[in-house]
Amino acid sequence: MSTMAKPKKRKKAPPARVRASPARTHGEAYAALLARCEDLEDRLALIEGARRTVAPNGRILLPDLLPDRLVGRLLDGVHPVNVWREHRGLTANSLAERACVAASYLSEIVAGKKPGSVDAYQKLADALGVTVDDILPAPT
Repeated sequence: MSTMAKPKKRKKAPPARVRASPARTHGEAYAALLARCEDLEDRLALIEGARRTVAPNGRILLPDLLPDRLVGRLLDGVHPVNVWREHRGLTANSLAERACVAASYLSEIVAGKKPGSVDAYQKLADALGVTVDDILPAPT
């Protein structure tokens, strides 16, 4: 009987280790990671702050962004109430009805004929789902 020697099993090569790029030192990599963490913390704070925005009527106001076209109208001097009304797809009469404000009074406010009372702006803001700051006209 002949005895055959068993062939030796080849060992698998260990997986290659990922090394930091030689251009970046450990200190630089740590600083970049720390900066990224701080950016993410800032973003989270903005999100959490937006979630905590509550209207006086108790309704939570979610962040609402205007499309570029409507931001352009604000920059052109269009009254913010009109811009937000358009963004919400409301007519002037339907907004006045929702806000329990006379349509003629709303018309005078957006035309700049009357400054509008604090109460009227609060009602309009609630009807539009925004804060009063969002609908106040820019100082002239």
